[in-house]
Amino acid sequence: MKNPFPPSVHRIAVPAPAGFPGRDALDRSLALLASFGLEVCLGAHVFAESEETYFASSRENRAADFNVFLRDPAVDLILCARGGYGSMQILPLIDWETLRRRNLPVVGFSDITALHLAMLERGAGIPVASQMAARLAAALEDASTADGMERALRLAFHPGGTAFRKLAALVPVGTARDVAGSVVCANLTMLSAMAGTPFLPGFRDRIVILEDIGEAPRKVDRALVQLELSGILADASCVIFGDFTDCGTQDEMLRVFRRFAAATGLSVYAGLAFGHALPSLSFVCGEEAEIRSSALYCRS
Repeated sequence: MKNPFPPSVHRIAVPAPAGFPGRDALDRSLALLASFGLEVCLGAHVFAESEETYFASSRENRAADFNVFLRDPAVDLILCARGGYGSMQILPLIDWETLRRRNLPVVGFSDITALHLAMLERGAGIPVASQMAARLAAALEDASTADGMERALRLAFHPGGTAFRKLAALVPVGTARDVAGSVVCANLTMLSAMAGTPFLPGFRDRIVILEDIGEAPRKVDRALVQLELSGILADASCVIFGDFTDCGTQDEMLRVFRRFAAATGLSVYAGLAFGHALPSLSFVCGEEAEIRSSALYCRS
């Protein structure tokens, strides 16, 4: 199985900013990381539990684990244990100055969107939208997912990359124009929840990639209307819809996406393999990308 981590990564920290991971799946992934010759540090409160079953531990404990790793000079990369819910809670408790100074990559997606958006807004760290620890072993069994993770992690440590290469063909939804911009990946529910907070970055000239899981079509529609009415994405280059896993039928989702495209006038695409399904691509939030003739191009 491919090791997607660059040679410069020796010590990986695994906190749980949101929900707690399944022990068996996490143990399998930790064993895989060890087989790559990597040292892994597990957060002290990953399995501490809390009064609520959907948190790995208390807000304070989850933030403390994250900050301990930020302040450890031996940690090369933070690989979040899983998503779920809870990352928003710890945003006011993060040591942003240390993350800005150390510029560590923080890897995850889904609920980790809250951390990634705040990192962009604060100019702190390197947000990498990619596979998390809890399902890493299963995800890396898929060759294209492993290749995509390797590309993004290489770019995180060596910004700029080489020439643009085609990553994926896209499906135009409504207006579809060739554009260029910097990538921001986000879970739709989390992005709409972040509206109005001081942790939301600007989206001017951004290529915004959205995904979600387990939301009924009406809830997806509601979140998109929130983005439309708030004007958050008004200056974005375009919106790309990735995987909306267990969110209704393909036809239902396309109808929702078409309504959003018509209401906003944005250039909109669908069909990107990014999200909770496999295979799934990976991205550095902030990397430069282009859309040409309904295909997404990113740097190698």
